[in-house]
Amino acid sequence: MALARNRNSLDFGDPIAPILPRDLAVVRLGERLVHPSLLFQNEAFLTEARAIGPDPFSLDWFLQAARLRHGRAATWLNKLLEFKKHPSEKVLCLGPSLGSDAIEYARNEAEPIVAVPGESWVRVIQRNFSLVGFKAQFVVHGPGSLPIEAESIDIVYWNQLNDDPGQAGAMAREVLRVLRPGGKAIVLAASAANGSAYLGDSGMGWSAPPISRKILSGLFSGSVNSSWHQRGLRRAEIPWLVRWLPVSLMQRLIGRCLVFKAFKPLPIISRNHPGWNPPSFSASEQAIWNGKTG
Repeated sequence: MALARNRNSLDFGDPIAPILPRDLAVVRLGERLVHPSLLFQNEAFLTEARAIGPDPFSLDWFLQAARLRHGRAATWLNKLLEFKKHPSEKVLCLGPSLGSDAIEYARNEAEPIVAVPGESWVRVIQRNFSLVGFKAQFVVHGPGSLPIEAESIDIVYWNQLNDDPGQAGAMAREVLRVLRPGGKAIVLAASAANGSAYLGDSGMGWSAPPISRKILSGLFSGSVNSSWHQRGLRRAEIPWLVRWLPVSLMQRLIGRCLVFKAFKPLPIISRNHPGWNPPSFSASEQAIWNGKTG
């Protein structure tokens, strides 16, 4: 792993990270103290805070959150986050909540690196990984900075729903810095065009405010081939007068979540640059190449 070796780099090894009873009341997420029920709510995309089962941070608790997050009502998440498309690639997971998405990348043979802004949060996610039998590398990052070498990551998945909104610009610059040329950024954010006038308060505990497509694309102004996908709506949340319409259509119009994708551009190398390597063509192909490129 190409990680900057400093005091922010953690190596927990194989054993399950201990979480003592006194730690169960709240978890520190950056500057916030968060109750486990809110962690479960955000992970499972529930509209009210509740914990399943009597034992937070148990295996059943983690698995139930993951089932709700990736189940029938959120199949869009599995597709748009591309869990199955990046085997053997380094996937940096930012803002990973309980780590369910990072585990899906690991399950599909990617190499996840989980970056979080606090050690108590790392302990929760590392416990989840250990209980389900997967491994990842973990780093603790500072405000708007990542202790990771430049151009060393293939995919960055940024779950921006629970991040400090004041650090969005700095973190977007860090995402582009650590991505290799041609690497992809995938951002999950709260959508500003979420139909709140019709749906009312979502009841979600997300700390990041809704963001528009224009602002999100502006954060990644140095990227190319960007795309947007609006999703995240359950049939019960649709106004009853139009509930007969397909959920697949309605969530594209007033879904709560926005998935943004973009690529870090490849460097442009002049044919006169020392790093230029001419392509290996046959004589006839070379003539075509010379004719087209002049």
